[in-house]
Amino acid sequence: MSKIYALDLKSETVENATHLALLTDEEADDLNRVSGDLYDFFVSHFRRRLVPTRLVDLEDTLKEHEEALDELGDAQIARDRYREALEIARAQAILEGRIQGKNAEEREAHARTLLAEQYQNLRLAEERLTRAKAQAEIARSRFEMIKALLVKG
Repeated sequence: MSKIYALDLKSETVENATHLALLTDEEADDLNRVSGDLYDFFVSHFRRRLVPTRLVDLEDTLKEHEEALDELGDAQIARDRYREALEIARAQAILEGRIQGKNAEEREAHARTLLAEQYQNLRLAEERLTRAKAQAEIARSRFEMIKALLVKG
């Protein structure tokens, strides 16, 4: 696990942070054992890993990542529900004898015509899922980029 620490290099405090650094749990534990000036210890050990906060809007990036993952989950659930609804409607139509044809291609064509709305709903849900996957990947990449900036050094 990692922890993000912030400090203000100008005022030498943690108020109104101007820089961030990502520390491992072990490094964070080391900070808890420091006797004396914690600011001096932090800067002397982690200066090369400090990133200006103006380069990193971490809160927005984390929120964007969480929202993208939520949308991805919702899109997967929606797609699964529409797929299930189509399968049920198709099975019901077969049992009722509404899907007919001499061969598999004719039966498939008849099913697509008869159940056009269910197929359309599934197609739209799959498109939403594709977009959600892309957005989640973009958000993950941005998060990883910021994480790499914080870990540098």
